[in-house]
Amino acid sequence: MRSRFEIGKTRVVFGEGTVGQLAEELGDLGISRVLVVSDPGVMAAGLAESVETLLSGVSITYRIHDDVHPNPRASDVESAAEGARSMRAEGVVALGGGSAIDAAKAAAALAPGDSALEVLEGEEQYIQAPLPVVAIPTTAGSASEVTGWSVVTVGDRKIGIGGKALYPVLTIADPRLTVTLPPEPTAHGGMDVLTHATECYISRCTHPLAETLSLCAIRLVFQYLQRAVRAGDDLKARGRMLEASIMSGIAFASSSLGPVHAMAEAAGGAYDLPHGLLNAAFLPHVIRRYAPEIRPKMEALTQATGTGTPAFSTAVEDLALRCGIDLRLDVPFDEDALERLVEVALRDQGMGPRDLDADEMRTIFRRVLDGARNP
Repeated sequence: MRSRFEIGKTRVVFGEGTVGQLAEELGDLGISRVLVVSDPGVMAAGLAESVETLLSGVSITYRIHDDVHPNPRASDVESAAEGARSMRAEGVVALGGGSAIDAAKAAAALAPGDSALEVLEGEEQYIQAPLPVVAIPTTAGSASEVTGWSVVTVGDRKIGIGGKALYPVLTIADPRLTVTLPPEPTAHGGMDVLTHATECYISRCTHPLAETLSLCAIRLVFQYLQRAVRAGDDLKARGRMLEASIMSGIAFASSSLGPVHAMAEAAGGAYDLPHGLLNAAFLPHVIRRYAPEIRPKMEALTQATGTGTPAFSTAVEDLALRCGIDLRLDVPFDEDALERLVEVALRDQGMGPRDLDADEMRTIFRRVLDGARNP
């Protein structure tokens, strides 16, 4: 089934085969010169060739920039922005997972001006007329295709840039493009979706619509993530996970995330670990820490899992294990490194039910990063 709807400034085209409308959609937007930002995994899967085929033979000039790392780096963004400038791009097409989409959005913000990337951190007013972004997700995870923020690694920390100016003008969400994603990143992406939805649901600045979307996304993750991991060509499971990702993105874009993401991004910046893996590892510990504050919501969260497991945190751990995620991380760190992680996470912890303090974060960091020896 195909559908078309709008989320703020983003028009979403959803359904199997919708990527075939790319050239027509670009024409409707008045875009004839595009930089396509992707990554080596997408190239290896042949998905970029499909997009090239769609753009070849029509009056659209394009160039492929495929040098984006997982946890995109400042150098990825800067080289993409320079590529957009050199070809006088009128827009940027992001083809890939959250890393490619985040890199594309940051490059779209950087390309028209001459500011350093760090200047744009968290300050939408410094983004001057970004190039329009068309997002084509090939994973179900980050929901970057329906949000206005981009996370980029600068040195050993992650920075967020964006706001309303960086919402994609168009998102083409075609489940067929996600079937080549291997089991491990499929599982990591699904746990990212689950974390988005859970943190949004328990946020102290959530609202009824966000809560409804979050619970629906949680149900879909528990119903379909394991299927998508075990059988990548299960289009129903892939489609439902893409729906869950978009639902969670809409929810948290109008609400807030919390300390799970803050700690995951702090650790991800320091150790270059997969974001979804870190979310899966931190989420159960944070939920247990918040249990007294969110008791009225715990029943709804637990029911949404559909597992019959009496504790939501346990259900999360069980799902991760069924999807092949080993939560027993073994990351070398010393006390100085730990204090840096705590400092970063405290500064960026968002809007949980309440703010965690430094001692609580130290305890959680130790349990997660030293999980192999401290289960």
